[in-house]
Amino acid sequence: MLKKTIIEAEKDFLRLWNEEFKTHPLTERIFRERMHDLLEGSFALYAGSELAALVVLKKGPDFDERAREVCFIALLYVAPKFRRQGLGGSLLASANSQARKHGCKYMLTGCDYDNLFSGVFTEEAKDFFHKHGFVLFEKNYNLTTGTFNPGADPRVRLCGNEEERREVLDLIEKNFHIRWSHELKDIELRDLVVLEEEGRIAGFARISDLSSRKLPNSMTFYARHENLGGLGPLGVDPAFQGRGLGRVLVENAVRLLFLRGAGEVLVDWTEKTEFYRKCGFQTISDEFQALGLIL
Repeated sequence: MLKKTIIEAEKDFLRLWNEEFKTHPLTERIFRERMHDLLEGSFALYAGSELAALVVLKKGPDFDERAREVCFIALLYVAPKFRRQGLGGSLLASANSQARKHGCKYMLTGCDYDNLFSGVFTEEAKDFFHKHGFVLFEKNYNLTTGTFNPGADPRVRLCGNEEERREVLDLIEKNFHIRWSHELKDIELRDLVVLEEEGRIAGFARISDLSSRKLPNSMTFYARHENLGGLGPLGVDPAFQGRGLGRVLVENAVRLLFLRGAGEVLVDWTEKTEFYRKCGFQTISDEFQALGLIL
């Protein structure tokens, strides 16, 4: 089989993917924004002019202590015509070799920085990875809402300047995962919501729509929605938790998205389904399983 780069295979992959997974459509914009910092073991295989399979690998960044030894399988796809011929196993073996070559001790399905997916979602994919020794790392969900609370809380507003962004980043670095700093450090201020309490920033949320400069994970499947808005990551300073501020932050961030023209809002990659249901997110639109392997 002939090897090609992931970008060379883009159109063929998107056509095959969207024909098969109509409930999880991917667009050219999403694909191109996610296909960066790939390990050299990322490639596509062609049988003549037909895309047979591809694998996309990423390594966790050095600044993230929890991810620097992880090889992320961002995407492993075998076209329907070429399944059950051992291609998936061969690509996984190649990924394993590349992971070891780059000093990785673990492999994870999805969950990479700027990922397409926070895990796998088909039973076929779950069975495939389980067969090759992967075990459940975490289960997470995307939830959506088509309604919002029209009442505005004056404590919640858009971030006003770079000094406030720095305050948000400091809050994240002290209390939350460093990945969130990576996600928020370069976004437009119109996409960063802050919650003030007792004269300081006590909470934050990222909001997005198709006009955003870069689309976050919450917008991956925007093609299946009409005027989708994305929510997350978000958090409340632990010193202010237990006061109901999380719900205030979520409801007002959702309100801001609807005022920007959203017809539906999606919060991604969360285990806190009961909390978001209380905030109006009644529909679980996706369930993902992040599967891991110790090398």
